Amino acid sequence: DVSGSMQGRAETIALALFTALARQALVQHRKVALVPFASRAGVAHYVDSTDTLIKALNGRWKVGFGTDFEAALTEARKIVQGKLKKADILLITDGYGQLSGLYQHELIDEKARLGYGLIGINVMGGWRSSYKRAFDAWCSVAREGYSLSTLEWLEKLAPNLV
Repeated sequence: DVSGSMQGRAETIALALFTALARQALVQHRKVALVPFASRAGVAHYVDSTDTLIKALNGRWKVGFGTDFEAALTEARKIVQGKLKKADILLITDGYGQLSGLYQHELIDEKARLGYGLIGINVMGGWRSSYKRAFDAWCSVAREGYSLSTLEWLEKLAPNLV
């Protein structure tokens, strides 16, 4: 999520989280795709080495200002149906987006049929209970109780998500 509400501290934490997860995936010889999104989904950046990770992180994303979960998830769904079959989808966001009931139903059915999972990580925001059912797992980070002076919490979380 690179929407306006993620600018600053939340975006920094989200990029650090993505970096740690991508590095863990590379150690496990797994590929990763980064799909930046806001009001629309951006071009997917495929990560299969440290070099491609750095290029993905240096991308300049012009994908609008709002937050459209459905646009991002539609692009991610294309990826798990194509180049990265059975990969899980990880949505890193501050939670200020929407998922319609119909979209959630389609997503839940497709996940079961194609064998992929959907994990949500909320950074400094809040989840709406109305769309939690679409996720197989979700958590909130960088809220009260988390020390942001170090990324110790991230190092503990990363191996369990990849």
